[in-house]
Amino acid sequence: MSIPSISAVRTLSLSVGLLLFVGCVVGPDFAPVNTPLPPNYTFSPDESDPCPLTTDHVPWWHAVEDALLVELIEEGMTNSLTLAQAAVRVEQARAALSESQAGYWPNLNASASMRRVRTTHSGATPASTVTATSAGLDAAWELDLFGRLRRTAEAAEAMLLATEHDLDGVRLSLSTEIAATYVSLRATQESLAIARENLAIQQDTARIARDKTEAGAASKLDQFSTEAQTHATLARIPQLEAHIALYVYALEHLLGHYPGALAEKLGIGNEAIRNTNYELRMTNEGMGVPSDLLRQRPDIAKAEAHYHAQLARVGIATAHYYPSFSINGNVGVSASALDTWGNAVCTLGLGPAASWNFLSFGRTRARVRQAEAAAEEAAIAYRATVLAAVHEVEAAWLNLDRENARNAALAAAVDNQAKATDLAKLQYASGKIDYLNLLNAQTALLAYQEALSSHAASRSLNTLLLIKALGGAIAL
Repeated sequence: MSIPSISAVRTLSLSVGLLLFVGCVVGPDFAPVNTPLPPNYTFSPDESDPCPLTTDHVPWWHAVEDALLVELIEEGMTNSLTLAQAAVRVEQARAALSESQAGYWPNLNASASMRRVRTTHSGATPASTVTATSAGLDAAWELDLFGRLRRTAEAAEAMLLATEHDLDGVRLSLSTEIAATYVSLRATQESLAIARENLAIQQDTARIARDKTEAGAASKLDQFSTEAQTHATLARIPQLEAHIALYVYALEHLLGHYPGALAEKLGIGNEAIRNTNYELRMTNEGMGVPSDLLRQRPDIAKAEAHYHAQLARVGIATAHYYPSFSINGNVGVSASALDTWGNAVCTLGLGPAASWNFLSFGRTRARVRQAEAAAEEAAIAYRATVLAAVHEVEAAWLNLDRENARNAALAAAVDNQAKATDLAKLQYASGKIDYLNLLNAQTALLAYQEALSSHAASRSLNTLLLIKALGGAIAL
């Protein structure tokens, strides 16, 4: 076989380069989904002071004043197994992109073989044993004339973006969930403190009722009623303690720890620690407009990347309508025996190849329709994600604003009821009112105090919902 001349190889290389340059990319090109958005949110607590979303990409929890909460969230960012799984998925997608990009380059295969051949005696030819050896290198380079390889890499790159946005979403969900669990823990500890304070008041009232009964100044009905109220409050304490333990377990799980790792750090069992400043506060700074969600929310960005990948797969399927061209080459040497390598036979081949499965257009057409339908589904999913995001922001702002509106009234109710309870206790001790009036005052005080504590937790939880709805780009 004759070896191609240097000029022929150069001409072939120039032709390949020209083909690659003029090669087209079939299938639709990516363009953002047309998603009509309102000019601003329907609900705004203070439309006179609109502020854009933060763009410095600083984690939202850096603006929180509670140092322990910040420490817990940072620890979760390091130790969470859920976050670690999402990070590994990003590495998988990055490796898949590298694999798809490797298709641009020639595929090389090396081979070698050795055989021992035994011939039998035949006529004047004596029997003999021959060791035949060969080695070769085969190369194939697919010419991406119609963009199948480029669309494959484009889809892989879009999926890498999707997994990166998914990682951002997991990080946002984890941080807000840690904060929400922490707030619920502190709120329950506050409820426990309130219950214990009221228990002390009720035990003192029960003592007064016993003294008055023994002196004949009151009936046993007052004594039994005070004892019943005291034991009802006492029965509530173990329930609150159980809830506290469960919140601690939940935090330990979120941070990747086994039970018992955080109890000391959180001050569980230390009644001297009473953290009443657990509330997260924010104004409408960072509210922005709905269009900001398109770049801030990880789930929206992920949905758009999925759509991009599905659209690229339409091009991959469409490319099968067209023939496939490649440059194939091989180099080989062979010898009939180990001691004859000096006279080995050398072969060299280089030339183009083409294949075209033109009888399977029905199958290709079905694959294209399937890919187009998947892309349309991804576009609808993107619009649905945007719609849900806008509604989540609206609902979070509404709930937070209405919860804020309750603050002054609840605080005033607790303050006035505390004064009323102190007065009722004095009047009962002096015999001016019966125990029923005192019982009503104490019951109302406990209810108002718990309502105020629950309100503080609700404000923080609604703040966290708004932070998550806006993609974490919030100025606290």
